Formats: sequence, C-alpha cells, structure tokens
Amino acid sequence: MTRLFFLAAAVVALAACQTGPAARRYDPDRLPNDRLAAMVERPIAQIEHGDLSGGLATFEAMAAAARTRGGAHSLREADLLTAFGSQLHNQTVSSGDPGYSERALSYLQRATEAYRALFGPDHPEVATALNSWADVERYLRPHAPAAAEAALEEAWRIRRAALGPSHKETLWTGIYLASTRSRLAWTRGEPARIERISADLIEIVALSRASDAATAREMPVVAQLRRVDLYARHRRWASALAAFAAARADAVRAGDDEACALVQNGGPGLETELAGAGLASKLADLHRAIEADIVRCAALAGAD
Repeated sequence: MTRLFFLAAAVVALAACQTGPAARRYDPDRLPNDRLAAMVERPIAQIEHGDLSGGLATFEAMAAAARTRGGAHSLREADLLTAFGSQLHNQTVSSGDPGYSERALSYLQRATEAYRALFGPDHPEVATALNSWADVERYLRPHAPAAAEAALEEAWRIRRAALGPSHKETLWTGIYLASTRSRLAWTRGEPARIERISADLIEIVALSRASDAATAREMPVVAQLRRVDLYARHRRWASALAAFAAARADAVRAGDDEACALVQNGGPGLETELAGAGLASKLADLHRAIEADIVRCAALAGAD
C-alpha cells in the first residue's frame, strides 16, 4: 500500500513538472485568424491611421510586458510576434505596399526563434511558425522561392516526424511545398524536376486516402489540381489533362459535392491555358468533361 502511495505521488509530481509550455499538447487551431487580429488590435489600428512608428512602439511595449510576466521564453510573446507579423502582412495585401510584409518577416522570424526556445526545434509549433514565415516570403518573392522552400521543407520534416506522414497538417505542408517547387525558378523546365514534384503530389494523394475521412475527401483533389497547375505552367498539355482527369476521378470517388466543386473551379484555369495555347479540340473535350461533372456533382448533392 505504501509503495502504491509513493508511486501515485511520483506520477502526480511528474505531471506537475510537465505543465509548462513545452508540455502543451499541440493544437493546430490554437490561434485562429480572429484571435490573432484581436491580440494586436491596438498597434495595428495605429498603423492603419498612418502612425507606423507609434504602432511599432506600442507593439514592442506589449512584447516587453509579455516578457516581464512570462520570462525570457514567454509563450505570450511568441504568439504576439506571430499575430503582429501576420497582421502586418495583411496590411500589404490590403494596401499593396510590400514594406509591411518586409517588416512582417522579421517579426515572424522572431516568433519562430521564440517557439524553438520554448518547445525545442522539432515541435509542430515551430513548423507552424515556419509555414507563416514562408507564406510571406513566397508572397514577396514568388520568382525566387529558395528561402520559402527551405522553410517549408523544414516544416514538412518536423510535421512528418511529430505528427505522422498522413496527418492533415503534414499533407497540407507537402502540397504547399510542392506548389512552391513547381515554379519555373525551381524546375528550370527540367523534366526530371517536374516529374519529381508530380511524384511527391501523387504520394500525398495516396497518404491522404489513408488519413481521416474528412481530410481524405478533398485533399486528393487538391493535390491532383496542383499537378494540373504544374504541367500547365510548363505547357505539358497531355499531362495536365491527364492530371485533371485524375482529379475528377478522385472527386467522384470522394462522393462529396465540395470535392466536386474544387474540380469545377479548377477547370476554368485550365480552359484559359488551353485557349491561350490554341488547343481548340482539347478545350472542347474539357468543356464536355466539366459539364458531365456538374451533372454528377448535382446528383451527389441531391443524394445528401
């Protein structure tokens, strides 16, 4: 009885030691966009009213206060850095001024370093921070993707090891990485590089079918449509049309009207590419395929 008591006490003590930030269970939805916006509403409002230096100073005061309360490695400060960086980037999107996004990169870099200090280098929180940084970097330099690619590759490696290869966060990172690599600046038009990206996306299709049902319904279609974009960007029309047919098949296999809508929305982009290339017969075939999909998707929606 005494031994059981001491064992129970040891378990409680161990649990008490693991209640800090590093022991926190990973929640990919911990910081939704509305919460991020609310966290830095005051400094962003100053910036929106033309007081950039005042907004930056207000934010740094908030970050310093978080350090005072939480110590050198404060989760609150890391989250504030993430929030401020993401909202600064939104200012670029709304105003067209890339200067906001250039500033955002430094805050998101600080956030990444803070999460590393808190959780260690291989925690999914670090991968999320890397993803956020890469999103802004890719926006600023779409034709020079090396830095964004490196960040996404690290995020993908972390998520694959920590969450598993078929976890939805891992799969989405893989799709984003493949999309970044599909640009001409990375492929240089080399067939081997193009096919490597296509193979990575096909692997994501297979893994997503082994994932949870909600993810598997749409993710194979998204991955196949990225293959369409890849081949169309490189003017490989037969491969683009074959990938589009695979996307349609995956949508029907999913039996889900949202998955079908993804294919219908992806069709017009390919139509534009084919029309620009003067491929009238292939364009007519594509029109017929999309019309057939609309009928099948309507039937699926009616069955629900």
